[in-house]
Amino acid sequence: MIDIQIQNGRASFPSSVLGQIDDEILLFEVIDETMLHLHLSQSVVLISVQQYTFNGEQFDTAQEAVDHISNL
Repeated sequence: MIDIQIQNGRASFPSSVLGQIDDEILLFEVIDETMLHLHLSQSVVLISVQQYTFNGEQFDTAQEAVDHISNL
C-alpha cells in the first residue's frame, strides 16, 4: 500500500510514474466503486482504494475515501 499524506489541502506521496508528488489538491471525484480521481495543480492521478491509503487509513470504497478527504 502507498500512503497519501494529506495536510493543509496538499497531497504528498510517491508515484512510480511521476516520482515524488507534493501538490495542491484542487478536486477529488469518485470514478467507480474502488477508483477516484485526485485532481492536483500539476496533474490528475487515478487512485485505487485497493492500492492506496489516506493518512494511514484504508477504505473499502472510493466514496468512503472521498468523504474522508472532504472532512480533512
